[in-house]
Amino acid sequence: MPVTSAAGSAVGPALQTRLMDVAQDAQTLAAALNHSALNIGNATGAWVGGLVIAAGYGYTAPAAAGAALAVAGLGVLTVSVLLGGGVADVLAASGLGLFIGLLGTLAGRIESFAPSFELVAAFVATLGASLVAAQWAAINVRSVIIAALIVLLPGLMLTTAVVELSTRHLVAGSVRFMGAVAILLKLTFGAVA
Repeated sequence: MPVTSAAGSAVGPALQTRLMDVAQDAQTLAAALNHSALNIGNATGAWVGGLVIAAGYGYTAPAAAGAALAVAGLGVLTVSVLLGGGVADVLAASGLGLFIGLLGTLAGRIESFAPSFELVAAFVATLGASLVAAQWAAINVRSVIIAALIVLLPGLMLTTAVVELSTRHLVAGSVRFMGAVAILLKLTFGAVA
């Protein structure tokens, strides 16, 4: 299970790097669209799995449907790279995302490491991207760092905080909002350090 989780962490940075390279001046919009696409992908996967089960193919059939969707996704990635994406950027961000996913698994098991996880992850992403750029390949360091860390941004936490504050759940909303701000600060200081 930890290997699957860590491998899944490598996918987001690869997608983010590709989008950041292509978006150029609209990188914020590309990041937002990437998150939206991942959420749509999660919902679509659940929907397709439900359709397969409802059609009477059994509870193991969604795995085959998921494999078909994964093959389609790899095809899209291949076409994206062939149309001008930076392979070195994608590989660097994927490697860093995989390592950060492993760190996240470690943080889940070591209670004393959990509070500093985001700080360490941002530092590792910055150091790793800088080392790759200096020693091995010409990459867009900023895009690789952002792509490797995008999965750690507290988007849902901020959204939930705003909803709670707007519905007058002031204590819960304030606490959740400050938790999100703390995560953002740890990511910022880790990347700047």
